[in-house]
Amino acid sequence: MYRSLLIIFFFLETLHVYCQTYPNVKFKPEEPESGQSVWIEYSPPPFVNQKNVRATIFLCKANEERSRAVEGLIDIIGDELIITTLTSYDDVSLLFVILDSLGNIIDNNNGLGYWTPLHKNGEAISGCFASMANIYFGQVSAERYKVKQARDLAKTLFEKDFNRDSKLKRFYWRSYISSIRYENDPNLFTSEITQFSSLENLNEWELLYLSNKYAAIRDTLNSKVFGKLIYQKFPYGEWSLQTESAKDQIKYLECKNAEERIKLVNEHMSRFANWPKDEGKQRYLEAARAVTFFRGVDDYITLNKFEEWRQLSDSLRPHVKYRTYYLASKRLFERNVFPQHAEELIGAACNWREQNLDAPRVVVEWPFMTSSEVKYSREKELSEWLEVYAAILRQLGKNEESRDVSIKAKLYFEHEIAKIKNRPPTKFIIEPTPIIPLYDVNKMVISLSDYKNKILVLDFWASWCAPCIRGFKKMSELERRFSAENVEFLFVNTSEKGTDTNIQGRAIKIMNKYGYSFKLAFDFQNKSASLFNFNTLPAVVLVDGEGMIRFKQTGLANDSSLEEALRRL
Repeated sequence: MYRSLLIIFFFLETLHVYCQTYPNVKFKPEEPESGQSVWIEYSPPPFVNQKNVRATIFLCKANEERSRAVEGLIDIIGDELIITTLTSYDDVSLLFVILDSLGNIIDNNNGLGYWTPLHKNGEAISGCFASMANIYFGQVSAERYKVKQARDLAKTLFEKDFNRDSKLKRFYWRSYISSIRYENDPNLFTSEITQFSSLENLNEWELLYLSNKYAAIRDTLNSKVFGKLIYQKFPYGEWSLQTESAKDQIKYLECKNAEERIKLVNEHMSRFANWPKDEGKQRYLEAARAVTFFRGVDDYITLNKFEEWRQLSDSLRPHVKYRTYYLASKRLFERNVFPQHAEELIGAACNWREQNLDAPRVVVEWPFMTSSEVKYSREKELSEWLEVYAAILRQLGKNEESRDVSIKAKLYFEHEIAKIKNRPPTKFIIEPTPIIPLYDVNKMVISLSDYKNKILVLDFWASWCAPCIRGFKKMSELERRFSAENVEFLFVNTSEKGTDTNIQGRAIKIMNKYGYSFKLAFDFQNKSASLFNFNTLPAVVLVDGEGMIRFKQTGLANDSSLEEALRRL
């Protein structure tokens, strides 16, 4: 009976999206044209202050992974809001959500957003459904606005567009395959991945995708074949660069002294100096050097090579260079060494950030952020840097200067504080917990039903996922605070390659390296993403005492939603 209700609900949900009929929304014209202004009549819920809202609109193009976000113009007429935006001639669909003036979500249509296809000559443009499917599949931009991942809906929308225009499939094929639930339709999944793997001119990311997907369904032979092809066909590609650079990063962490570390940094700089670079490679190398190598500024100062360090960091683009200054100064402060150098670096970083609050956005400030969100993000970053600056000044005994800097830090954090104070309570969901084969470190079966009458926190992670490992610190703090409150934490290792023994070995090595004693579970069949309906790691799922999923969160969220959900449960 319950399963039948779910099927009916999904059918109605899908029908609702196709028909584009919302009781509180009217698009004008009803079939809006690309390249023209679109008017949206929106009737807000009665509790909403009309003067305190804004609309974020996603404009999507066909054959593009990310949509761009703009703020709609809003007029108030009676009880309704009139939202206006101008579309481009190559836009194919439009989705909007309603936020308050601080950026908190007010109305996102229960996680689906309000959307419409765009038209030309009275017909929905090719790619309009696929572009929406790409959002529901789990596009990064959607997560910021709590637009949920709806895998089955994405699959249906992809197929609707592919039936109209088969040429679209080449671009969206990977997302489409990932929207197919292997455990529900293994024949379709296998057929699609086989067709995709036979295409000519697969790029390095498509080869990597195939290697990972074959590994996920335990097809080790094909996984290895496509894994080797990446390096054979793209020896100087971005994935090859990342792999080779990662080796040096691991060696760096294992170096015994400053001389060894500086030597390795120089070798790394020389090794990749002549590699052909595009934006992706440059961005990766800059991030790796900033986070792993150049933050070790104390090595250079110890050996009287501070100017050499400055010259190396000058090779980075400004937005990376000054973040490196921040990381380096924070490291010096935390180690309580070379405070004068720390003051010099953090002062330069804060000065640059403050002078560039209104500068054009840089490549890492993605188009799915509106201009005001970019500005708020920069102010929040500046506030964090200023707090470190104030602490370093206190360390130097410059207490009056420290107070002035601390006051400035609070001023730049005012928007974030107001946003947190006015954030609506976390909305709970109610979904049945799927049955999934999990195993403990002794390869004994773990059943989630054993945790009935307890709150269960499932943290899905992978050994290759750096954000997952960074998130362990926060999860460890939550586990310490809530373990006495009938809350259990289970860290589920998933989306891995290799034998069961190798997978376990990698996970245990990471736990030992970082000193965590989490209770581990292993999803050797890599079914977690499909069964729990997420497409990004890390992912956290809360299960209540009755065995129902009440909360989901993907990525490293900076807000306190998870903690709030735990408290309320």
